[in-house]
Order: sequence, then C-alpha cells, then structure tokens
Amino acid sequence: MQRSFRFTLFAALLGACGAPSSGDPSDEGSASQANEGLEAERTATEIGTAPPMATLESGFEAANLVVLEDLKGQDFGGLHNVYFLSEQVISGGEPHDQAALQQLADWGVKTVLSVDGKVPDQAAAADLGIRYVHVPIQYRGITTEEVNHIVKSFRELEGPFYVHCFHGKHRGPAAAALGRLVVDGISREQALAEMRQWCGTSGKYEGLYRTVAQAHLPSAEETAVMNWDFPAAHPMEGIRYAMVGMTRSFDYLKALAARDWQPDPEHPDIDALNEAQKLEDVFRQTMALEELAEEDEDFRAWMMESWEWSQKLSLALKNDDGEQAQASLKEIKALCSSCHAGYRNH
Repeated sequence: MQRSFRFTLFAALLGACGAPSSGDPSDEGSASQANEGLEAERTATEIGTAPPMATLESGFEAANLVVLEDLKGQDFGGLHNVYFLSEQVISGGEPHDQAALQQLADWGVKTVLSVDGKVPDQAAAADLGIRYVHVPIQYRGITTEEVNHIVKSFRELEGPFYVHCFHGKHRGPAAAALGRLVVDGISREQALAEMRQWCGTSGKYEGLYRTVAQAHLPSAEETAVMNWDFPAAHPMEGIRYAMVGMTRSFDYLKALAARDWQPDPEHPDIDALNEAQKLEDVFRQTMALEELAEEDEDFRAWMMESWEWSQKLSLALKNDDGEQAQASLKEIKALCSSCHAGYRNH
C-alpha cells in the first residue's frame, strides 16, 4: 500500500508537469490498477527488451525516425534540465544542493544513478531515504561493463529513478535511455528520439547514440549473476579524474566571464580567481602524472599549453585585467575543443 501511495504521488506530479499520468491521483482504485500495470510492464520488459538496431549509419540521424511532441526541460532550484521521461525514469542535471536532493525525495525518487565523474554526496542522499549508485561514463560511449552495471541497477533496484550527469544533456540522457529500454520497454528508435529531441544530446557524441541503438542489454537472468554491488562512489584516478575538476572549474569560469567576472548573486561563493587557481592546479597535477607520459605527444602538448594559459588566466584575474582573462579563457577553450575532437568525441 505504501508503494502504491508513492506511485500515486509521482503520477500526480507528472500530470502537473505535463507528462502523461496513468490515472486520476485522487482515485485509489485507479492508482492501484496503474501501479499493478506498471509492475506487470516491468516484469514483461525483463523477459525481452527491444533488440539492437541491425543497421545504423548514424545514431544521431536515427533519432529522427520517431517524431515526438515538444517537451521542454524544467528547472527546480538546484535541479536543471529535468525531463520526466516516464513514471519511473527522470533525467536531469546534478543535484546541486541539499534542497535539490529534498526535491527528489518529495517526488518519491528512491534511486539516483550518477554517470558523472564526480563522487556524489551519498550520505546526504541516504539521510533522505535515497540510494545513490555511481557508474561514471565517458562522452565517447558506454562500455559493455558500464552498460551491464546500469542495466543491473534499473532491473534490481527500487524506482523511481533519477539519472544525472553534470549538465543533464548528454551522458545522463544516454543512461536514462537505457533505463527506458529496460524499465519501460520502449523501442530503440523512441529512446534515441528522446535523447535528441527532448534532452538535446549533441550529435558530437555519436558513441552515446550508438550505445543506445546497438548495445546488448543483459537479461534479468544475466544481471542476477553479475558480481557487482551498486557502489555509491566510484572514484576515478589519473587523467580521467582530473578531467572532472577541469570541466567544473572551466564551466564556472565561462559563466563568470559572461558576467564580466562579477559574482553571480545566486552563487556568491563561486569566485573567478579561486576557480582559475583551481583549474591551474589541476593542470599542474596532471602534468606530474606518470600516466601522462603514456599519452600521445599531441595530447601532452595540448595539456602543457593549457596549463600555461591557465597560469596566465590566474595572473590576469589577480591583476584585475578582465580583457586578458577573457583572452586566456578563450585560448583554453580552443585547446580543450581540439583535444576533445581528437580524443573524447570518438
């Protein structure tokens, strides 16, 4: 009865947000029937999910095979780019504060799946009765092992699920699409369409589209015997971990640059010079990694030049030279784009 009540509340929320609801939330009988129907659907999809697309020239182009009604992402305080994909699967950005986690709890979310590199605040979530699962993935695509762990989470943990990366635009929607395939039994074409037409997943990340289109999704029997215990934290080390800190500081700096380096009243604790120094320090530490010596020469050169420009950025901000700071950030962005084109997006 308690589970049915949670489902009823969630269905009511979806109806208020414009997403389809299974019935009148005030009608206990309808809610109970809807819940039973959902459970039956989940059981059915465990037996067989949509098979991989046999032929595929472009996953991004295939995302237009199904035309969807317009659906805009919503912001709820510290939750951004939120999409209620179904009664069991929500896609969005990282919960930025305790209030954001509380919002998830109020919606009845029981499991949060993070595919971002940053270790999530599982303790704060646990205090609200929410379980965190951490499966960091990359933009170039989702590995077989990562697909297995994501699918196992959707098959065996309690929903509703909130799936997030950092911004909620690319990696998170791809993982959420796997959830839609497993939990809701939708077609591969529908899953691709939701990524592109609703969530705005970039065509630059063809690997994410191809994963959703063609990855083998393990059956319930296969996931049941997998030796994996849903870790709440999967810390990354080396270059991959460093990229997390670089991305976050760069995004903060980009937002502050648009404000002529003035603090955002909604985030007064984010200081331009502090973020620039953090970015510089991450580059410095990365340059000292033994792992870097194993990378290609052009990768090492991009990293070195980015470090040099990050030092210039810090110095410019320290000297209140906004024009030089803008120029330095522009150079870092160009170097990052060149590196991503050669490594991250393929």
